[in-house]
This record gives sequence, structure tokens and C-alpha cells, in this order.
Amino acid sequence: MLKILIEENTSSQSLLKKGLRQLNIKDYIIKKNKFGYPYISNIKDLYFNISNKDNVTICVFSNKPIGVDIEKPIYREKMLTRYFSSGEIKHLKKSKNKEIDFIKMWITKESFVKSLGIGINYGLNKVDYLKLKDKVFIKKYKEYYYAIYQ
Repeated sequence: MLKILIEENTSSQSLLKKGLRQLNIKDYIIKKNKFGYPYISNIKDLYFNISNKDNVTICVFSNKPIGVDIEKPIYREKMLTRYFSSGEIKHLKKSKNKEIDFIKMWITKESFVKSLGIGINYGLNKVDYLKLKDKVFIKKYKEYYYAIYQ
């Protein structure tokens, strides 16, 4: 099961509640894990994740751990050595569209660590886009790109 909601000018909490209503879930308890990530504690096999950028919010639901990230294309060379492997950097250096390829790598890494319930505490430099790229769903929404990993 995969449910995706994307809306503009709405809060994360509102979109989460809307998705739960659409899934006919009325009684739920949301807690936070030790890394501060929210989860539904009283319903087995129901996972969600949320991401925001500017005025756009995306909320995803699944029956297995899931992560999502949404961003606008951008290229930040200063971040390469800190968050990217040598293979990823090589891939980006050859790219004909660095902004889009950079952001696809970034959102893949973010969605992966969010699916673990850890977030960037895991260390984005430990996540290799080149190994994950076939396991992640990447889509464009207006001028944004989002990645879903489950």
C-alpha cells in the first residue's frame, strides 16, 4: 500500500489528519521515537512520513517503513565532500544537469534515512545514491522533485 498526498499552503499535521481520514483511521496515537520522528504507535504496519519545502507539504503512508523528501533543484558544490561519496561526486561532475542530478541524489539519501526513522543522524555520507537509485521512486511536482523510499 502506498498513499501520497501533496498540498500547498497546508500544515504537516493537517495533511497527516486528512490522509488518516482517507484511510478510515479514526483512533490513532502518535508518538516520537528517540530521534524525534513521529510514528503511529497503536496500529501495526501503518507507517507515514512527511516533508515540507516552501509552501508545499507531502505526506506518504505505507504498510512498511517509508521516507519522503521534497526539494527544489539546486547544486551545492560545497556539500559534495561532506555528504557524497567519491563515486557520487564523479557522477555529478559528468552530469549535464547538475541541479537536477544533485537534488535527486539528495532527496534519495534523505528519504532513505527517514525511512529508517533516524534522519540525517544516520550520516548522509554513509548513504550511496548509486546503490539506491533503482529502489527509490522519484517524481516531479511543479518545480519540485520528491523521492519516496520504502
